[in-house]
Formats: sequence, structure tokens, C-alpha cells
Amino acid sequence: FLDESGDMPVELQPALLRAIETGRVVPVGGASEEPADFRLLAATHVDLQQAVAAGKFREDLYYRLNVINLELPPLRERREDILPLARHFLKHRDASKRLSSAVARMLQSYPWPGNVRELSNAMERVAVLARNELVMPEHLPPSIRHAAPASEEFSLPDDPLQTLREHEAIAIRKALEQTHGNQTKAAELLGISRRTLINKLKRL
Repeated sequence: FLDESGDMPVELQPALLRAIETGRVVPVGGASEEPADFRLLAATHVDLQQAVAAGKFREDLYYRLNVINLELPPLRERREDILPLARHFLKHRDASKRLSSAVARMLQSYPWPGNVRELSNAMERVAVLARNELVMPEHLPPSIRHAAPASEEFSLPDDPLQTLREHEAIAIRKALEQTHGNQTKAAELLGISRRTLINKLKRL
């Protein structure tokens, strides 16, 4: 797998072209060529046709690499893939953890400028930070938390005289109504742990 092939310096490209055409390479530390049986998968974020026109990429190497072309849209254009990928990366790092509903909404609304690598790194972070089974918003990187839009489901009333505790009570009641009294699901909607929800209910 040759990642970011479009960024390869021009002076190194003839060596790759020769290896592809002859099927022979000189191992690191070796003095002579040896046969190499391989299939090459190359990826790039660069428009290689433009790079060829600009003299930054060899045309003969371009045609050698461009046998079967797969175009993968950025993650922001295929949001249906975000949660399956996130759960896959999280399971790979810690199969005991799962995403809360609040986290799932944040992941799907985030534009992912770093694409799949950024998503993978985010799941690596939450696997380390989440002490309990449920991954909560505070476990996400700040860039994702700060980019998340305000929740429409739990929009607060406009009355400025209401206290923060009253606002909190309204959100909790709405969550319990929507989940038919299921405290675990209500906690996920609110982006808090079930234990935190129980403690808040005791104070209402």
C-alpha cells in the first residue's frame, strides 16, 4: 500500500516505475536486485492528472498506477459511513465500550476535515478516556465537541427568570418522556451517565 503517492518526490518516481515494470527490487542493505511478487494499491489526495500537467508527477508512472481507479468521497459526503466506522474503530481498541446517543449525533454532524484518520484518532482517544462502558461527549476531542450544533430536542425556554436547575429539570423530564421512563436511554439522550441522571433525579 503506497499512501499519498501524489506527494512522492519526482526524483524517486523512476525507481518505483522500474520496480513495477520489472517486478524486481533491491532490498534495504542489499547489493543486487531480487524478484518481488506484489500487488500495488496507491492512494492520494492529489489530482494526479493535474500533477502530471504541472510536471510534478511522471506520466508513465501515472498510467502504471491508474489501472483500476476507485474514487472515495470525503467522509463528510458519506455520513452513513461515520457511525459504522466509529464503532469499528472503537471495537478494535476496546470492545466493551459503546457510543452514547449524544456522541453519535456529534460524530454525524461534524465535518471531518481529517477524514477517516481523524475519526480513527478520535475513537482511540475515547477508548482511553472513557472509564465506563458508555462513551460520553466529554470524552471526544474539543474540536468535535465545539463544532456540535445545539440540540434541538432539548432547547431551553426563553424565560430568563428560570434557574439553571429548572432548565435542567425540563430537559430531564423531556428525555424521560421520549424514552418512556427508561433511565439508561434518557441519560444517553442527555449526554450524561445513568448514575449522574439518578443523582440529578434525587435533587429534583
